[in-house]
Amino acid sequence: MLPLLFRTEDTVSGIAEAWYNVAVLVQMVIQCSDENIDIRVNLMHFLDSFRRCDDTHEVDLLCAAGAASRVTAGFVGYEGEFGLCRWYRKGVESATVRADENACYSVITALRGAAYGVPFLPIRGMLGSDLLDAVGFRKVTCPYTGEELVAIRAIAPDVAFLHVQKADEMGNGCIIGPTYEDTVIARAAKKLVLTAEEIVPSSYFSEDPNRASIPAVLTTAVVKAPGGAKPCAVSGCYDMDREELRAFLAEKDPDAALRAAGIERRKDA
Repeated sequence: MLPLLFRTEDTVSGIAEAWYNVAVLVQMVIQCSDENIDIRVNLMHFLDSFRRCDDTHEVDLLCAAGAASRVTAGFVGYEGEFGLCRWYRKGVESATVRADENACYSVITALRGAAYGVPFLPIRGMLGSDLLDAVGFRKVTCPYTGEELVAIRAIAPDVAFLHVQKADEMGNGCIIGPTYEDTVIARAAKKLVLTAEEIVPSSYFSEDPNRASIPAVLTTAVVKAPGGAKPCAVSGCYDMDREELRAFLAEKDPDAALRAAGIERRKDA
């Protein structure tokens, strides 16, 4: 269990004020975690037009810090001009990080299972794939048709961190642009921390309830975090910081790479 992540003397209505970015969050997770982290996320596209890197950069940072022990993902890579995740790849190659290879389809299905409150959901797409044996997926028989399907075990993250453009002090969050699987993650996680570029009055959501991509009932905590997705991008707010990303990826020593990202390794690591 993670302890309180955001401590500040300046809190209003339960909102913590934080000048925050991806590196700050990873630094806090590294320092607060007594054990290595089991990362179960759907990793899709780093260079999309949405808000951030769908956890690709965070995974690479955690692997560089030696803080990740297992990653369940459909794909882990920056794509485009930045290529593969150097430190995730090194971790897998050295067997310090266990890679549970999936398809994006199966990870999203696992999250949906948790959101629906069921132990698994069936899919067809992996029949004939070596992933069945590699990951240990089991087959089930449909009681109605007799069809053989693949059973995807539900994944319920202990804590989910989602960055949104707007949130109110009640915990409603507005994602401007495609939501991808973020709304599923919000419903699957046991606890949800929203970080937001801007805290808006609750009237912003009451005037148009459709703005609440993530309803307050799902949210555990809200953090005002301008620049919360940097060095990655937020649609309508800022572009990615290519120089910082290149500096991180250019380093061949993990400590130097972390310093380039503004992170100090745990002293006992």
